[in-house]
Amino acid sequence: MAVRLPKEVLSMGSNGRAGFTLIEVMIAAVVLSVAVLALMALIPTVTQLTETTEEGNLALNASLQVSEAIRQYADQSFSYVWRAYNNTPSDDPNGAGTAPGAV
Repeated sequence: MAVRLPKEVLSMGSNGRAGFTLIEVMIAAVVLSVAVLALMALIPTVTQLTETTEEGNLALNASLQVSEAIRQYADQSFSYVWRAYNNTPSDDPNGAGTAPGAV
């Protein structure tokens, strides 16, 4: 079963054939080019957002690891945990530079 389009839908050229005119094709090409360029402009933004998300995930995982390490000292006093994780290696609980927070 063939579908018939109304005559108003079809563009008729001077020779009576239906089809697209050169102007219609050129406009469609320009619209398509603008859309492709807009999508290409998004690539750097998406890449930057991906990197930012990866860095955020790394920071989150690192903070979770440190908080889990600190939880192992739950039965210790706060001063013990402070000495283990502060910036002064000389007061580490088991000797200088032995705490898990030592760099």
